Amino acid sequence: MNRLTNKELKEFFIEKQKLIESQEVSKGLCEYLTQLSENGGDSETITSLNGDIQKLQKKIDLIKKELGVKADAVKYTLGFVDDDTARSALMLHYYEGLAWEMVAAILKSKEECIKSLSYRHLKNSRKKDV
Repeated sequence: MNRLTNKELKEFFIEKQKLIESQEVSKGLCEYLTQLSENGGDSETITSLNGDIQKLQKKIDLIKKELGVKADAVKYTLGFVDDDTARSALMLHYYEGLAWEMVAAILKSKEECIKSLSYRHLKNSRKKDV
C-alpha cells in the first residue's frame, strides 16, 4: 500500500466534510418531512421532499463508499507518524473530519501548536523507509 500525499489527505478531509454536511442536511430534511406528514402537509410537497431525501441519501452512500476505499490508506499513512499526539491530531483531523480548532480543544492545546507538531511529524514520517 502506498502512503498518501498531503494533497490526497486534504482531499480525503474535504470529502469527509462533504459527508458530514450531507448527513446533517439529510437529517434536517427528514425531520421536516416528519413534521409535514404529522401536520397534514401538502402531498405533492411531501412526495417531492421524499424524492430529494432519497437522492441525497444516494449521494451520501456514494461518498461513504469512496471514503471507505481511501480510509485504509489514510490509516496506513498516518501509522508512520511516531509521535502519539501528532498521530492522534492527524487522525482526528483527516480521518474523523474535525477542524483543527476542534482537534486542539480535544487535545487541550493551541491550534497553531497542534498543526505545527502534526505537520512536522507527518513530514518526518515521509523520510522513513516504507
